[in-house]
Amino acid sequence: MLLKRLLMVAALVFMIPAGLAFAMPGFESSSSVELKAYNVKEDPFLGWYGWWGEKAASRGRISVTQGENGWYGFEITWPRNASQTDMWMLTAKPISKDTMQYKDCQHYLLTFNATNRNIIGREETIHLNGTGTITVNRANEMIWRDDQDRRAADCVFVKLNLPDGGGL
Repeated sequence: MLLKRLLMVAALVFMIPAGLAFAMPGFESSSSVELKAYNVKEDPFLGWYGWWGEKAASRGRISVTQGENGWYGFEITWPRNASQTDMWMLTAKPISKDTMQYKDCQHYLLTFNATNRNIIGREETIHLNGTGTITVNRANEMIWRDDQDRRAADCVFVKLNLPDGGGL
């Protein structure tokens, strides 16, 4: 009998306020909220998303993400040695069906903590506002052409199958 009363009290305490909230003017349940979904079928660059690895030496990595308003995010990492990695961050916009162009590349040199490689000890800005293009050719290889410091020198990358990312 006591258990039955406790269940009834719990029902009153939790269900009546919820019912009142749904009945209140201006209240919208999550099912009635319109969510803007991105239609991936409309995105011709869907195959670009994910991780790419440098083809020749497998050292460099590119991560491609969807941005907003037709822009795409790129993060490129390339280890110099055991304690330093170059990182380029940029946003690019398509200029053709297989090429994107960027004008905002930020290049940093990351030096990791000597005792803990997971901690960045120093971040040095190499340049800001770098320019270049990224293309995917018919062989499904990503080609990076960096105009600023020409370090990329037509680097070729291939798509990687990494479920948890590629990281630094």
